[in-house]
Amino acid sequence: MFGYSRGADVLELAAAVLDARLSEAGATGGCRHALAARGRGAGPAQLRRAARLYYPVRESLGGALLRAGRPAEAETVFRADLERNPRNPRSLFGLAESLRAQKKAADAAWVRAAFEGAWRDADTQLTSRDL
Repeated sequence: MFGYSRGADVLELAAAVLDARLSEAGATGGCRHALAARGRGAGPAQLRRAARLYYPVRESLGGALLRAGRPAEAETVFRADLERNPRNPRSLFGLAESLRAQKKAADAAWVRAAFEGAWRDADTQLTSRDL
């Protein structure tokens, strides 16, 4: 998207991601800013809009759904991202977490092993807040 994108498209993507993060921060009490007070559920909606604009935002959409207690929806989003970006470690991590949250232990263990292989050279530990 960014190589030959119109500036307006890039700004629309940035606005959607910012709106989602502010909404999520307001829903969890992490930000007192008036823009963040839009209420629960707006974060995933804004990230859906951003994901339609630029697919790597799916990691953030999946993370927002997971943090919102919607692991089945998060699983769908992470699987869609992995179809486009096989072995994406961030999406593998999110998928493993969403499977674990649904008590799908065998599938979660298999995906977790794939994540650990893809993330083995990283110098940081990934958490669901990083998505």
